[in-house]
Amino acid sequence: MLEVVNLQAWYGQSHVLQGVSLRVGEGEIVALLGRNGAGRSTTVRALMGELRATGTAHWQGQSPLGLPSHAIARLGVGCVPEQRDIFPGLSVMQNLQLGLKPGQRLAPGQLDALFALFPALAARLDVPGGALSGGEQQMLCIARTLMGAPRLLLVDEPTEGLAPRLAEQVAQSLQQIAAGGVGILLVEQKLDIALRIAARVYVMGRGRVVFEGTPAALLAAEAVRREWLEV
Repeated sequence: MLEVVNLQAWYGQSHVLQGVSLRVGEGEIVALLGRNGAGRSTTVRALMGELRATGTAHWQGQSPLGLPSHAIARLGVGCVPEQRDIFPGLSVMQNLQLGLKPGQRLAPGQLDALFALFPALAARLDVPGGALSGGEQQMLCIARTLMGAPRLLLVDEPTEGLAPRLAEQVAQSLQQIAAGGVGILLVEQKLDIALRIAARVYVMGRGRVVFEGTPAALLAAEAVRREWLEV
């Protein structure tokens, strides 16, 4: 389980995160909600070692906070960034291979499991990543991260810019990944998807957690939604 206590983070001299605490269990999807600028993506970046941060974070007996990003990845933490960051000139298969950690070998059936999760990729292995649709690129980004066999995924806005059908496919894939025991911290703007697939939610505002509870509890908390989520 990931447990974060009093996470503080900075962009330069700007103090963005003001004491964020959260937890993600094995096989659990936890949604991190809030308006743009609330600190959700900053939380992901801080946990991946991309920002100056203080506080405590415990993951499988390790303390990843303060480690460089590659060291955090080797602890079994995978990140699916908002920008997707695939390599457009490389083929789908080459992009996938880049997800392997140094010295890691493909496990028996690993590719078959990935292609069962993302069948659209199996037919396009030789296609450049830049020729894929937005939805296929998002699937490729998730699949590439899974190549490193993480036990925790930090997923930032996976359905942004996708048509409803593709957004639903991505949401279903996250549910299947969690069913395999992988914990997922999900930053998601589409409230309907987040509340449907998450077991618990945190709402952020001004760099702090302003609500923690179940999706049902958030739906009942009209004042919280009006102040921190609704436009």
